This record gives sequence, structure tokens and C-alpha cells, in this order.
Amino acid sequence: MSLEESWTGWDASSFSQNPHTPVDQGSGRYFVADSRRLFALDADSLESLQVLADSNKLVSCFISDAHSLHNLMQVNKSKARESFYIIRQEYSWGRFKITWETFQMILKFQNVFTPFLDFVQAFGFKVDEDHKIWDGYHASFSGGLKVGVGYTRYELCYNIRYVEKNGRNSGDPWSLRQIGVYQQWKPDSRNSTWILLHPSENIHKRLHEIMGKMPLKSESPMLLHILFLSSTAYNWGDYIEDLRSQAVALDDKACFSRIGERPSHDYSVTFADTQKLQLLRQKLLRTLSVLGSCLAIAKGCESHCHKLGAPDTAGNDQVLLGLEIYTSRIKLHQSNVTAILQYSTGTTSLLSKIMEYRNNEVTTKTNEAMQDSLDVLSRIAVQSTRVTEQSQKDSRTLKALSLIATIYLPATFIAVTRILT
Repeated sequence: MSLEESWTGWDASSFSQNPHTPVDQGSGRYFVADSRRLFALDADSLESLQVLADSNKLVSCFISDAHSLHNLMQVNKSKARESFYIIRQEYSWGRFKITWETFQMILKFQNVFTPFLDFVQAFGFKVDEDHKIWDGYHASFSGGLKVGVGYTRYELCYNIRYVEKNGRNSGDPWSLRQIGVYQQWKPDSRNSTWILLHPSENIHKRLHEIMGKMPLKSESPMLLHILFLSSTAYNWGDYIEDLRSQAVALDDKACFSRIGERPSHDYSVTFADTQKLQLLRQKLLRTLSVLGSCLAIAKGCESHCHKLGAPDTAGNDQVLLGLEIYTSRIKLHQSNVTAILQYSTGTTSLLSKIMEYRNNEVTTKTNEAMQDSLDVLSRIAVQSTRVTEQSQKDSRTLKALSLIATIYLPATFIAVTRILT
């Protein structure tokens, strides 16, 4: 049976009227058109992490078939305090290393809400860094009469974009990455189910270090979000400093280039410099957008903490403090990027004026050289005219001499003949 056939019988209106419902046939039909861009075609490689409720023991395994996945999900449901489905990509802009059918099994078994699919679609094959973006945050409470009161579970998800060194020997040493996070929390059992989309190696390592050491009953179900947010914020300072150094290098050209008489060691200002500056400004604008989405995630998590009912508010002070620290750091990065953007605006204007002045200068010198050439040609023309006139005079003189010689030739010839006779 094809993917399309597996979702027959869906009522489109029910999904459109209630987009917060769990994943069903409607969302599958909505999502299946993009599945070949997102998922592997024929093989599975799914990592699972479990923290068992009775022993606090961390168990890690890899799943490659549907039967093993079914057994794993049953164990997660009955014995795990924290369970993680870690789904990796082939590479940063590649497919997930699981099939759409396997992903569908996880969504249905865990009863995952529909908005998560929007965040999933931000992964897979991409044309560029801005292709299929879905930033931000989404959360929902289920079963309660009021938000955060008497609920049976909550769900939240978001995509965090961050920068990381790519290890390439040429080109830009930095690349923009992203991590997808989904959490489902049930207050009655105090169990969490997580789906992590392509987590960084740093987050993966810290999860292994932390999960086995957490107390049997964590103080707050929101604590791990501080790990995800803080772990993706480490490189922003170095990345922004790198962008600033590029802006300063171009600004030095703009501020210290000479006009008029230029020494041999003067800066060379070309159109390529304006192109570099435009590309730099695009990176800065993209960075501002990403930092803004990070703040939206932090704000959403903070709002979510306030909505949690007792006893889940116990320990939220630590979470709120972590969010406050994270928010202040991101705002500082935003301020620095904004300053570089404003800084680069003057650089763009000055580089353009220098190029315009130098082009006008070259044009003026070219015109002067052409005028000098025209003057030389004019003098040559005058001399040629004079030579022509002199040649004409010489020609008339020769004609006169020839005529005289012709007239007197017979008499001279007769006289010479008689003398000889």
C-alpha cells in the first residue's frame, strides 16, 4: 500500500477546524507530499534513550525495524521515566535516517499533536539556509478545564537554529544548523517523551552525562529545555565577532583609502568589496532573525512555566533563572549585530562614493589623454597640409622647368650639330 493510500478516508474539514488535534489521517495527507524530501526511502536508523523509572538507569539502543520499535515504545510507555527518540539526518541538509512509515508509527503511538509537523518540514533537502524555515514555538495543554489546571498532559515543540564550525578548509568556516525539540509531559505519571530532530554532538553528549544523574522525580519537567537552549548559544559570540572583523576590514578600506594622488601601497577598492559587504549584511540580517526566534522560544518556555499547575511549578525558579540568563545573552548578541549593521551602512555608502570618485577620476584622466591625442593628431594634420602645399609648389616649378627645356631643346640641338659639322 502506498503512503497516499494509507491515509484514505480523511475528512479535511475536521483537521482544518482543529489544528491542535493529534496526528491523524488528515495531517498525514497534508504531510505526505513532502515526505520523500524528508525521510529515507528504505532503511531505518533510530536512536533511543530511556531512563527507567525504577532504577534511574540510562539505556541506549538503536532501532532498525518496525518490530523492535513497537517493543521499545511499549517499554517506554510502561517503564520509562524519560524516553527520547533521536532522529538524525544523513547530513545537515539531507533526509532523516528513518522512513516515513517509521516516523508515522512514533507519531501515532505517542499521539503527537499536529503543529509538530510544521517544525519537521523545516528539515530535509534544502536549496539554501533560508529554504523551508519554521522557527518559533508551539505549546498545548490537553484535558484541563483551564490552561495549566487539571490537565492530563502538555505538549510543546520548537526549532532552535544555531551556528557551528563546519570544519571545511575553504569558504565560510561557519554553518547555520538547527535542532527540532518535541516534549510530551504527563503530570499523573510524571513521565516525559521527547523527539529530538538532529541534535548536535554537544547536546547528545550532555544528555548522556545528565540523564543518568537526575533524581527519580525531577523538580521541573522544563529543566531539559535549559540544556537545549544554553547548548546552542555557545558559539554566537565567536560567530558575531567573526562577522564584526569582516565588517571592520571593509570599513578600514572605506575610511583609509586615499583619493587624488595615491601611494603605491594604498587600498584597492573594487566592486567585489561592495559584493562582500552585501553578503555580510545578509548574514547579519539572517542572524538577527535567528536570534529573534531564539527569544521567542525562551519567551514561550517562560510563559509555559507560569501556566504549569502544582506540583509542576516546584523547581521552576531554576528554570526561570536559566531562561532569564539565556534571554539576556541573546539580547546582548542582538544588540551587537544591530550595531554592526548600522556600522556597515556607513561603510557601504563610503565605499560607493570612493568607487564613484575613482571612476570619475579615471574618466577625467582618460578624457584628458584623449584630448592630448587629438591635439597631437591636429598638429600632425597641419604639418601634413603644409607638406602637401610645399609639394604642390615644387611640382609647379618642375613643370615650368620642363616646359622651358622643351622650348629650347630644338635650337640647342641644331647649334650643337652645326658646330660638330
